[in-house]
Amino acid sequence: MKRNRVVITGMGILAPNGIGNDEFWQSLLAGRSGIGPITLFDASDLKSRIAGEVKDFDPHNYIEPELKPKRMARHTQFAYAATMMALKDAGLEISEADFPSPTPVVVGVSTSALDVIEDVFRVSDNRGVDAISPTALGASKPQAAANVIADRIGARANAATVSSACPSGLDAIALAATMIRSGAAELAIAGGADAPLTKHGMASFIATGLSSFRNGEPEKASRPFDLDRDTGVISEGAGMFVLEDLERAQARGAHIYLEIAERHRLHLRLWPRPSSSRRGGSALHQGSLRRTRVFHSDQLD
Repeated sequence: MKRNRVVITGMGILAPNGIGNDEFWQSLLAGRSGIGPITLFDASDLKSRIAGEVKDFDPHNYIEPELKPKRMARHTQFAYAATMMALKDAGLEISEADFPSPTPVVVGVSTSALDVIEDVFRVSDNRGVDAISPTALGASKPQAAANVIADRIGARANAATVSSACPSGLDAIALAATMIRSGAAELAIAGGADAPLTKHGMASFIATGLSSFRNGEPEKASRPFDLDRDTGVISEGAGMFVLEDLERAQARGAHIYLEIAERHRLHLRLWPRPSSSRRGGSALHQGSLRRTRVFHSDQLD
């Protein structure tokens, strides 16, 4: 049975160190950190007061007014904005000619709409339960981000959500790639979005030991492979991608960033300190590389 080849032809990124592909890429080349003091809320009473915030983001610059962006959760705003960037980067218009049926829209989310949920409790405490917004329920669903994007594309789109903790976005891309590889779809939109930076969200991460206390040097707090790391740094953002069947992408003259090889799923865990079982992690990575059929065993260090 023929297995189609899957490529990425469009990318859209909103990150603490840059909005848009060019700004994000230049930040990476310059080694600029996007970690800094929390400004989205008053974090003065928290032990960890640093995070990766997407700076200078105005949803009205990316989302049509008729979609009521202020009613959306912040991660949904991110996902939609990143998707529109990715479609533009791929040279696609939202039309029947550019979008085959079906077009999967797969979004990975981990913490979902913490900002909407917290606002519901705040309104309830201050004004009573009858003051809760009628749009809060729909906005707080994990499926909301995928639904908004699919609704914009139209009847050709099939929305799906993946929630598998930290690798949710990666798993969403893997699912979309599998659909194209199997012939179930020719084009898909996939990626991840999260906005966990709320007062109670951060307090929960801190209580679990997952937010660095390096408040005095936030730009140096994210050091996942450093022996002296204390833990991770909580951040927000989105990365959405246009995936296509290789033959379709070539036929329309699309710019191809990369090809997605078959993937062996890794189960990732965040350890506060380096694990003594480094060989196990190394074996997993080597297995993944071999499965791509790109590397031979003698090329793996």
